[in-house]
Amino acid sequence: MFFRHHITTIFVTRGKITSAVFSTGGKNIKAAAVYDWNEENLALVLADIAAHGPNVVRVVFGEEFSYVTTLDSSKGDRGSILEKAREAIPEELGDNWDFRKEKDQLFSSQVIAVQAQLLNMFIEKLKEAGLRVEAMEPQSVAIARLLPKTGLFLFAVNDEKFLMGAVRNGTVIGTFVAAKSDDASMLAGFVASVRKKCKEELSTVLIDKYMQVGDDVFLANGLQPEIMELDPLYSIAVKKHLVGSDSHVLNILPVDKKILKKQATEKYLSKIENTATVQAPARFSLREKILAIFFVIGLVASGFVLLKKMPPKKQSISLIATEKKQEVAMQNDVIQNPSATVEQQASAEKVVQDVVSTKRPQDLQILILNGGAAVGSAAKVKDILVAKKYVNIDAQNAENKDNVGVVLYYQAQNVENMAQIKADLQKTYPKIVAKEASSAEEKSSEIVIILGK
Repeated sequence: MFFRHHITTIFVTRGKITSAVFSTGGKNIKAAAVYDWNEENLALVLADIAAHGPNVVRVVFGEEFSYVTTLDSSKGDRGSILEKAREAIPEELGDNWDFRKEKDQLFSSQVIAVQAQLLNMFIEKLKEAGLRVEAMEPQSVAIARLLPKTGLFLFAVNDEKFLMGAVRNGTVIGTFVAAKSDDASMLAGFVASVRKKCKEELSTVLIDKYMQVGDDVFLANGLQPEIMELDPLYSIAVKKHLVGSDSHVLNILPVDKKILKKQATEKYLSKIENTATVQAPARFSLREKILAIFFVIGLVASGFVLLKKMPPKKQSISLIATEKKQEVAMQNDVIQNPSATVEQQASAEKVVQDVVSTKRPQDLQILILNGGAAVGSAAKVKDILVAKKYVNIDAQNAENKDNVGVVLYYQAQNVENMAQIKADLQKTYPKIVAKEASSAEEKSSEIVIILGK
């Protein structure tokens, strides 16, 4: 949905209903509300969501309501996997299941399902509240999304029950559920079965930060606990892919996908038929339209500010010199043209004289002004230029002592001399800049160099 920034999440276990609101980045923006599990409280929770929003929800079902298993999928089609799933899962499988192939196992698929009776009741309550469910999945699958995508990991959480799971390359390959965690023998059996199945040695278990179980039960099985964020509500809040038919995504949709596809096709065809005669209904709410308008205005304003801040494009020294030479060539054509009047020729000669006055270093007048630099800076620059054969150099203090940087001011006819002097000073003053003189001080000599702070 366009401009939807918040997500309502619901976690259902045998004893509790927990709801919370997250931002799309996974940040919790509304404290979790917890209720005892029963149909009446479920209706109250959904009514509250409908009243305050967001009205699109994502749901996690506790492991006691879910099934997670791995089946052979050598045939690879959904029908054959469904047949095997019905043998392994004691439920009437309709829309309450999904599967995906394991990344590292060519002929193995993970299958998830939710108890049909619970799911049907849940969907009915959602419809009564006017809410839409976007994603549904078991607790262990939600937790697996928070773990690294490669490698074998054990995790453990303890809320109303003790849940331990094994995840390989992002896929849940086994779970262990118990009323309490101090049954060391049962826990040892689960850990041993995972080690045998995967033929890997496990030395670490990732535990929820709210785990209320001592480390002894894990250490007794050769596992070192490490704390990690394992909140399934947070996990489903950051879930990006919501298409149940996607082979890489496990997601139980509460409606038949074929029906959805048919409805979408009919809606598209209806829209095409009515385009010529009927105005299409508004696609976005008033709030979303206002946000979109402000977003566009913000973009335009930002672009305008950036353009205003951009410095004017400067001509390079070589380009200025080239333009001056072209101007001289044009004026020489006037001087040499027999049909030109005396006035035109005189004017052209003056232009040539003004433009072309590239002087020898010993003939050029240079003024160095200290406009805020350290004492002795002007003498330092003078020494550099004297070494380059410049002799007519005067060093003084500038009127303004708040200048910044080193600036070389030149007059139009001295552009080539300026380029040479700038090159001579650039090694010592790499940030030196050249500007055409405009003020009286800047024009007080053929070349004026002002040294700032």
